[in-house]
Amino acid sequence: MSLISIRTSLSAERRDAVYNEVIEISTPQASYYTRVAIATVIATYGPPQNSAAVNIGAMLIAPLMGPIFGIALCLCSRDRRLLRAASASEILSVVIAVAIGTIVGLVPFRLGFGPEVLARTEPTLYELIIGVAR
Repeated sequence: MSLISIRTSLSAERRDAVYNEVIEISTPQASYYTRVAIATVIATYGPPQNSAAVNIGAMLIAPLMGPIFGIALCLCSRDRRLLRAASASEILSVVIAVAIGTIVGLVPFRLGFGPEVLARTEPTLYELIIGVAR
């Protein structure tokens, strides 16, 4: 008996449906990686435009929570196959995001730095407290 069946009051059909939905969103697919790439490009251009809304939009597009849900589910259900698939998907997503961010950052298209970026170049005691609290 898995931990999921012990700790939930879901019916067997609903539990299986939830399990299959999490497997679906945490398994690598082309559309998933396309959304990671698009979100990375959007997030890369958000700070130079001094737009927090653009960065929030990038977070809404990014599908990175799917594999995280898969990792959490496999830790509860001890599903090693799901752990491998979700972990591989998350790691590849990070590699793609860093690579695209680096490539976009190397493009010689400079708009200058807005206040959003410059505010992060001189940290204050508040930022230190927030960083330590994380």
